[in-house]
Amino acid sequence: MRDKAGSELVTRQGQGMECVYVIRAPHGKVITLEITELDLEDDKDFLVIRDGAESKNSPLAKFSGNMTEKLVKSHERYIVSTGDSLYIYFHSSVGVHGRRGFNIRYKAGCEIALNADQGIVTSPAFGVTSYPMNQNCVYKIS
Repeated sequence: MRDKAGSELVTRQGQGMECVYVIRAPHGKVITLEITELDLEDDKDFLVIRDGAESKNSPLAKFSGNMTEKLVKSHERYIVSTGDSLYIYFHSSVGVHGRRGFNIRYKAGCEIALNADQGIVTSPAFGVTSYPMNQNCVYKIS
């Protein structure tokens, strides 16, 4: 997939699914993901986001369960790559499902908007790997 402003990935949960998405931005740009909804079966279904275009790249985040309420109030809903690509892997187990799946917005560049009285702001990939070079990250806090 090529990066386009305002693009979204939406997956409604099925049974026994494995999906891979690779998002690429223009050369020299990072990618900002915003997880707007995440409703997966706890401990059985999961979403892994890797920093790069391959399954062997370092994971930036892993999610499972119903985290929509938590993510709406947290900086954890934003994930910023250190390069121009991200690898997203979704696994759904076989069984009875009544879950919605996930919804992710993505765009080229590093821009994050937070609405909170308090919280945490970190550089892209903080605690995972070195932050990206030659990027201007904008954090809007209101």
